[in-house]
Amino acid sequence: MRRIFLKIKEKLGAAFYLKPQKYAVSYAVKLKNLLNAPNEIILILPTPENLSGQEILSVPELNLKPDMAGKEKKYGNNYAVWKLAMKAGEEKEVKIDFSVRVRPLTAEPKKRFSINDYAGDEIYKLYTRSNSLIHPENEKIKILAKKIRGTQDDVREILAAINAYVVSNLKYGAPIEGLYSDIDALEKDEVDCGGFASLYASLAIASGIPSRIVSGFWAGYENNTMHAWAESLMPDKTWLPADPATEQLRNLGRTKKLGRLGETGSDRIILSKGCDLELSAGDDMIKTEILQNPIVSAEKGNESIKFSWEFKA
Repeated sequence: MRRIFLKIKEKLGAAFYLKPQKYAVSYAVKLKNLLNAPNEIILILPTPENLSGQEILSVPELNLKPDMAGKEKKYGNNYAVWKLAMKAGEEKEVKIDFSVRVRPLTAEPKKRFSINDYAGDEIYKLYTRSNSLIHPENEKIKILAKKIRGTQDDVREILAAINAYVVSNLKYGAPIEGLYSDIDALEKDEVDCGGFASLYASLAIASGIPSRIVSGFWAGYENNTMHAWAESLMPDKTWLPADPATEQLRNLGRTKKLGRLGETGSDRIILSKGCDLELSAGDDMIKTEILQNPIVSAEKGNESIKFSWEFKA
């Protein structure tokens, strides 16, 4: 009955995430040097970009000028780096403010595609690679992908079968700040949205379908928490979203948020695409799973600093 009521609300246009939304976004990080001596702290934050369904309406305002602005080489994610020379016991706040317009996405292929319709170009190669979180060459992943695919050759139908498997066979829980891998999703009793997305993307890639993880934050709610989902590249170079974690929670009546194969609402803001990233911070190279949370490191060790952060949209 609950799900029927939600569907009626959607049809009547009562759900805000079914309409384009404009958000005023504030991403603030507070830092404190806990030492009675100077300490240099590196802070990295993602900076927003225009993507399908997402338009940045204002140049991001920064209360502290970054030391450098970078573009991650593999997937082209944008980020800013601060190298903060902090005095003994000093506190600082770094804040990014911007406005963004987000549209709900309903992405369905305009025609039927088979696996053989993919061109083996650079973008195909980029999004079919293994990394530390997605292992399409793993024997368990390959066997499972083959079982789920069966004799199906239609790209959309293969993705529907993968999505149905992930939604039905994983259990949502045990949230973490980083990402669960595809192997975690297979072996652990519970994983959060990242585990659902990692397994979905890995099974899709193992089936010959280029895919990636997308990460950011929920928007328009009292608490704008972290979120990750997946996108698969169709042969016509359009991206088909999938959000198996939200789809499962919605089916169970545990959320009103919208996320399912081919459809996402305007209640999310993307901060990075892809995973297993390497960022340049001057002479330092920093590895991170995704660009989402603040990345903080201190010259005198991370136990020498205290930091908190808040994302509001």
